[in-house]
Amino acid sequence: MCEETSVFLEPPFSIDASEIRNNFEMNGFSDLTRLVLYDDCLIISFPTPDRASQFIQFYNGKEIKGRKLAAGYSKSNTSSLSRGPDPKDKLYRPSRGDSLGPSRDYRDSRSDYRDGPDRRDYRDIDDRSYRESRGMRDSYRESHSPRYMRDQDYSRDSMYDRRPMDSYRSERLRNSKTVVVTGNPLTLTERDVFDEFARIQCFVRQVEKRGSVIFVQFDLPDDADKGICKLNGEVINGCRIHVELVEDKPLNLPVLKIPLVIMEDKADKKL
Repeated sequence: MCEETSVFLEPPFSIDASEIRNNFEMNGFSDLTRLVLYDDCLIISFPTPDRASQFIQFYNGKEIKGRKLAAGYSKSNTSSLSRGPDPKDKLYRPSRGDSLGPSRDYRDSRSDYRDGPDRRDYRDIDDRSYRESRGMRDSYRESHSPRYMRDQDYSRDSMYDRRPMDSYRSERLRNSKTVVVTGNPLTLTERDVFDEFARIQCFVRQVEKRGSVIFVQFDLPDDADKGICKLNGEVINGCRIHVELVEDKPLNLPVLKIPLVIMEDKADKKL
């Protein structure tokens, strides 16, 4: 017994399996054993290779409903299609083990999934375009980060082009060199605060404790920025401190004592 042979026909000239089968029977191919309808092709099985060859010769290049058809042998010609529903059924849905569509030069997303693993060639993707798109994403993320907000007053070539603290420096505090240490600094001394800022290489000019806060004045605004970055939220001698930027103010002013002058009464002198 000869094994049945499968052929393909593409594209389908109808979405109705009955209409397709009637067209085949009208043209003398009523002995087909299986008709499988895909979105982009048909799989037809015949009992002998001769009938399959005659079908290919008849339909290959034929035009039906304005569509030029292409016919050929299917990718898999096995007898597995002989098992299943009767070919006279209205529509047969192919199972996983059924014969698949032909292998074509062009790529169709649906046929790629049916043929098994993705064998599309991605080597034609330009690596340079990928690198450029990745660089654009990195630059956008960096330029919109609050830590690297750029100040419009600084030029691109300036050393202050990326001052980390420009994001919270308002116009009023643009050139401020003074910070205030708050939290619970009652147990801290001016020497403790001075040593902590000096440890992170900030040039401290003056430190003054006023009640429950401590003011620290630096040599440059960059030192104030560094002090806020390094010590804000840190714990010093068991005390968590908060460092904020404030307006410049004079520190350690001398305490002026005005002597009380008692004027003698002229009347007493006369006495």
